[in-house]
Amino acid sequence: MTRLSTQLLALLTVTLAYVSGTLAPTPVVIWHGMGDTCCQSGSMSGLVQHVRDMIPGVYIYSVALDPDPEVRSKTKDQRSSLQDRHMTYVANMNEQVQRVCDWIAADPQLQGGYNAMGCSQGSQFLRAVAQRCPYPRMKSLMTFGGQHQGVYVIMWSDPLLMTFGGQHQGVYGKILWWIKFNWITVPPTNYRSGWPGCYGDTPECDDLRFVFDGMAYVPYLQSTIVQAQYYHDPDDEELYRNGSIFIAEINNELEINQFYKNNLIKLDNLVLVVFDQDTTVIPRESSTTIPSRIQWFGFYKEKDIDTIVPYNESRLYIEDRIGLRTLDERGKLHFYTMKGPHMAYDWNLMKQLIDMYFK
Repeated sequence: MTRLSTQLLALLTVTLAYVSGTLAPTPVVIWHGMGDTCCQSGSMSGLVQHVRDMIPGVYIYSVALDPDPEVRSKTKDQRSSLQDRHMTYVANMNEQVQRVCDWIAADPQLQGGYNAMGCSQGSQFLRAVAQRCPYPRMKSLMTFGGQHQGVYVIMWSDPLLMTFGGQHQGVYGKILWWIKFNWITVPPTNYRSGWPGCYGDTPECDDLRFVFDGMAYVPYLQSTIVQAQYYHDPDDEELYRNGSIFIAEINNELEINQFYKNNLIKLDNLVLVVFDQDTTVIPRESSTTIPSRIQWFGFYKEKDIDTIVPYNESRLYIEDRIGLRTLDERGKLHFYTMKGPHMAYDWNLMKQLIDMYFK
C-alpha cells in the first residue's frame, strides 16, 4: 500500500466515522517488556484488558514478536508465546523495530494514527518506532519503567543465560555462566523474581562490569542479545557511542539524525512514568528531591557512577539531540511516578493518564 493510498484510507475512515456520529477512540499499540509475551493470561492480557475497560471500544494492537504471521495471529498459542518471550532476549532490535513498523503500517485499524504504550524495554523500542516510522502517525507515547538512556547493570535472568548455554554455546556462554556462579551471590527473593543483579560501586560489581564491558559491544552480541543493545557504559562513552547499534543510535549520540528528531517532536505528548521502588532499572535516582532515573532520560555522569545527571542537564537535552528539549519547551513532556516496584501499575493513576493523554 502506498503512502498516498494509506493517507486516503485514513481520511475516509475518519470521515465516515464523523458522518455516522460514532467516532471511534484512537487505537493503542502496546509493546511488552523483557521476558513477557503479548497476550497470554497472566502476562500482558491483564494490562490490555485494563486499557479496554478505561477506553471502551478501543482497538488495541499488542506487539507479538514472532516473525511468522500465522503464528502471531494465534495470540494465545503456546508456540507463539514461547517465541515472543524468547525474542525479548535474543533478537536484532533494529530488525525487530522495522518489522513492527511494517506490521503497524499494514494494519487498517491504525491508519488514522494511534497512541502507544511502552512497558519496560518496550518503551525505547516504541520510541524508535516514533522516530523512524512516521506513517501512520504515533500521537502520544506513554512509557512505563523504560530505559531511555540505556542501563549500566547486569540484570541476570535464567532465559538469557539459557540462551548462551543452549543454542548459543561457546566462549560467551561459558563466560556468562562462570560469572553468575562465581561472582554473584543471588538473594533468594531476587532469584525467584527472576531479577538477580549486581548493584552499586563494589569491587565485585566493578569486576563484573569490566568483563561485560569487554563483551557488550562485540558485534556478535550487539546484533544478537537484546539487552546488550541498550547497554550504556558511562566509563567509556566513546566506546558506547561507536559500539551500540541501538540505544546510542536512536539517541543521536554520534550525529544528529534530523529525521528522527523531527518525528519525535511531532508527538502530541511524551509521558514518562517511573516506579519509586524500582530495583530492576539501574541507575535509580540521584536524590529524593530530584528524581532523575533513566526512565526520565537521566543517567550517570561520565566516569562517575556515584553521580546521576538529571535529564535537563544531560548532553541529550542541552543539545536537543532528539528533540527532548523542544518537547519540554512546548509543554509536551510529562513526568509521573507510580509507587511500587518495577511494572507494579497504579491503576488509578493509569486511568488519569489515559484520560489526559489518550482520549
